[in-house]
Amino acid sequence: MPAHTSAQCIVPGWHGQGEGLPACLRKLIPLVWKVDAWLRRPSVATKLPCGDGLPAASSPWVFMRLLAIETSESIGSVAALESANLLAERDLPRQQGSAQSLAPAIRALLGEVGWRPVQIRLIAVTVGPGSFTGLRVGVTTAKVLAYSVKAGVLGVDTLEAIAAGCPADADPLAIAMDAQRGQVVAGTFRKGPDGWFAAPKPWQLVDLEAWLAALPAGTCVAGPVLQRVTRALPHGLRVLDSQYWLPKASWVGRLAERRYAGGQADDLWTLVPRYYRRSAAEERWEQKHRNDQ
Repeated sequence: MPAHTSAQCIVPGWHGQGEGLPACLRKLIPLVWKVDAWLRRPSVATKLPCGDGLPAASSPWVFMRLLAIETSESIGSVAALESANLLAERDLPRQQGSAQSLAPAIRALLGEVGWRPVQIRLIAVTVGPGSFTGLRVGVTTAKVLAYSVKAGVLGVDTLEAIAAGCPADADPLAIAMDAQRGQVVAGTFRKGPDGWFAAPKPWQLVDLEAWLAALPAGTCVAGPVLQRVTRALPHGLRVLDSQYWLPKASWVGRLAERRYAGGQADDLWTLVPRYYRRSAAEERWEQKHRNDQ
């Protein structure tokens, strides 16, 4: 890519060496190059994928525009963030499944913030654990959209997204999602020196009763499973307010932007949902074929 590409896009009619510019503007070219070079330094510039017809993504004049998708639970959401600032967030309609509501919600969100799809630089999406159908819809949508607009894509763990939105003093923090059959997908988080929650080990699929019994007194508890736990929890546990139980696209986006700035990204072709077990249909298919043998 020519060195003048990003700056050329800032001033319409500039052909690289000043052709087509008034004399007063041509005098500014050396200064523009110096500023452009400084802002492109790794410590300053954010390197991003480039969309068709837009300035080079490493250009200092291009904002980090991120679309976040969360469809792991029954109530999904989408969010638009620009340079770490949340511009808008929308919940998906409760009366519709994510397969029917996600695309219209993204279209409405982009219209609300005034973005064209090609201006999206990164698409963040929860990859699990969560609903089998919801995760497939969310990840597939993120990959297709990223491919079509040449954006980056980054998968975010659902439990980590919930943890990111919890209060700073909720430490230690235990989060669980309902896995049906009396089980939960659960993880424990501690606050790190950088101020973000981190899990010392991967989440596990465990029996609900065993998970609750193993939580030490003083542990803060959150997660969608609390919507389905009707009995009182063991003494000594601190149940966070219900506003912290569900994953939100805004926190998916904040996590993804932080990691992307640190050099993390996923491969468009290999990104897949992370399920906690095979679906019921897959288990029935395997059982049927075992019986046929």
